Amino acid sequence: VSHHPPLWFDRRQAGLALAERFGVASPCLPGSLLLALPRGGVPVAAAMASRLELPLTTWSVRKVADPAEPEVAIGAVAAGPAATGGMAAAGVVVWRDGVEASGWAAAARQRGWLQEQERELARRQRLFGDPEPGQLRGRHLIVVDDGIATGMTVQAALRSLRQLQP
Repeated sequence: VSHHPPLWFDRRQAGLALAERFGVASPCLPGSLLLALPRGGVPVAAAMASRLELPLTTWSVRKVADPAEPEVAIGAVAAGPAATGGMAAAGVVVWRDGVEASGWAAAARQRGWLQEQERELARRQRLFGDPEPGQLRGRHLIVVDDGIATGMTVQAALRSLRQLQP
């Protein structure tokens, strides 16, 4: 097993480096908005926001995991547009690809893992002050997280946001 030193000492340093590369490669359009995926994406996006002089907000998403292996995502849940124009706590659910996807979905629903994360998602939406859908419609969004392991939370966030027609 090869061990490499980290590229950055902390998430802020990573955000500053990302902002530098981002600003050179793709100048930000007027009205752009940085959307941080809490919690780890917030310090990365905050550093980017200060360097790029862009507004910052959050978009909550929750990993669904088997409690026996809490670090491994079997799925993820994000908000979806509600019929009233507000946010539905859980509008998008994605499951890990593969033959076992339907098995994971059934287990998560039967054992309450999904419902637990839907409740936590609603709590975090209120805590972090996630924006209403109308505030994102037609805007150029830059979605920021602190890393991608399985890709489940980022996939749920992007599918959720796509429904809002940014």
